[in-house]
Amino acid sequence: MKGIKKLLVTTMLTVLTNVQAAPLLDVELNNQSIYAGSYVTTGDAAKAAGNLQAFGTITIGASSQVGGTLETGTFVSIGAAAGVAGNIKSGTYVSVGDSAVLGGDVQSGTYTSIGEAAGVVGNINAGGAVTIADNATVVGDVVSKVSIAVTGKGAIDGDNTIAIDDGTSSPHVVVSQESNITNAQQTLRELEGTDLNGTVTTNIELFPGVYNVNGILAVTGGIIITLNGKNKDSIWVFNISQNMTFGDGAMVNLIDVPPDSSVIWNVTGGYATIGANANMRGLILAKGNITSGDSAKLSGVGDYCGGAFSAKEYITLGASSSFGTTNCLNGAATSYDNLVRRSNMVAISEPATFLLLGVGFLGFLGLIGINNRRKA
Repeated sequence: MKGIKKLLVTTMLTVLTNVQAAPLLDVELNNQSIYAGSYVTTGDAAKAAGNLQAFGTITIGASSQVGGTLETGTFVSIGAAAGVAGNIKSGTYVSVGDSAVLGGDVQSGTYTSIGEAAGVVGNINAGGAVTIADNATVVGDVVSKVSIAVTGKGAIDGDNTIAIDDGTSSPHVVVSQESNITNAQQTLRELEGTDLNGTVTTNIELFPGVYNVNGILAVTGGIIITLNGKNKDSIWVFNISQNMTFGDGAMVNLIDVPPDSSVIWNVTGGYATIGANANMRGLILAKGNITSGDSAKLSGVGDYCGGAFSAKEYITLGASSSFGTTNCLNGAATSYDNLVRRSNMVAISEPATFLLLGVGFLGFLGLIGINNRRKA
């Protein structure tokens, strides 16, 4: 009989462990830390540690740093003395400011312009003309369908070719992620949760769970929201039906939160604003725009960058603001998978198939115990 009990317990645990859910976000979106249905703009000296993608344009301010790749449906503009570590893919043109440094390849649907004293470590492949200004250097190869012009002491260390290429300079296409984000928001909104007062004027501590704000979430400047994970992998989902605003200097503080935990701000009805010098944690999903003030911070949990995804509108990072941390991981594939699994566990607080199955097993074990006692 002990063997039967062990078998039943093992079977029940296997059923619970093997419960799977569809990913919250698809592979393409989960490889980004910032996505905008319109455009992305950063102020001067801003930092974005992960990959950036926009259905429209991306403009990187002077002296700003991007730790990942840039992908746009139209143009990319890089400010003076800015740096981009990854590749750049643009549907139309790419403009690189003076003294900027690009660590990867550049692919443009039309022309590419490299400013004075700028550097490109990788290759350039352009559907239009390529211009390289005085003292600028391209370490790799340059291919253009139209023309290549090098001014003064500008240099191309690799080959330069004017030819009909193999199609790699065709306009880059960015697929709209609006439906993907909207579906994810709907999935999160359907989770069972606890109502939360949307006007936060004093410091509060919240334990893992799903919190629903009917209306606007407005956090007063300087207020601290502490998320206490009790040293267990945890999720926090904030479903906000209208807008979300964090005032200047507001902070989300994590205590005893393991690295595989997740924090999601699901702004289903409007925009999200992070005030100057505010410090946010987690992922923001918004129907509308997402903006941050000067010196604001947004980072993920553990090694992940966190993120900001706007289904329809733009995203702007204020001057000296930072999204993500150095060498952080784009998206959060593991965290999102865990989120889906744990969200299902939260969502089935009402009777669900495998929960009822588990109760049935427990009941059966109880009957076995009763029969054993009767025999004894």
